[in-house]
Amino acid sequence: GLTNAQAFTSVVKIALGAGVFSLPLVFSQAGWLASSITTALMAWLSTSTVSMLIQSERRVAHTLGVDRVTYPELVAHALDGWLPAVALSRLVNALITIGTIAVCAAYVALVTGTLSLELGVEHAPVLLAVGLVELALCQLRTFQVLSSTSRFGNLAIAAGFGVVVAYGATHAPPGAELRRAAENLAHLGSFARVLGPLAFNFAVHFSLLPVSQSVSEPEAFGRVVGRSFSL
Repeated sequence: GLTNAQAFTSVVKIALGAGVFSLPLVFSQAGWLASSITTALMAWLSTSTVSMLIQSERRVAHTLGVDRVTYPELVAHALDGWLPAVALSRLVNALITIGTIAVCAAYVALVTGTLSLELGVEHAPVLLAVGLVELALCQLRTFQVLSSTSRFGNLAIAAGFGVVVAYGATHAPPGAELRRAAENLAHLGSFARVLGPLAFNFAVHFSLLPVSQSVSEPEAFGRVVGRSFSL
């Protein structure tokens, strides 16, 4: 099973995708104070609901006398009698598939658009190359390998943060950031714009359930998620 360190690396990568690079613009539009408070609340809410999800999965597995249950099985147990189990299973699988395709499409659009612009090449060959990489990654069936690839992703995100901070520090006029910070506390008219990008980073529950089922110390996974979202 995954060690706590490997699980931490995987959860951080799941939450901190390339979408975080949209947050500086979002914070500037909604106000840094309001956005920061919302980010903290979203992290707390996600940590709490992930813990509830993991506890529910373990209780249902214990009730059914099995080692683990899937999302469809968990939903079928929670909504027992509301809809036929087969219909619930198909519905949940369809929703997970649609959500996953939407997230992947957003990442592919971001990656291919950025590479095409920076390399000065046509979009089609870049899309083909990225698609081949995506197909190769789809063949991975163990979180042991994914936790290793996540390290490279986390390093890339950290490097990107460093570049963004360095650019802002070197291109802003002296004292301009302090004046803007004092004026840019909160803009309620633009506040709704922060919710989508934050949800995109924190609402990753359907990805975390398989990770929790792969750890060697399941009882510690809640703390791992808390540390990951705090980061």
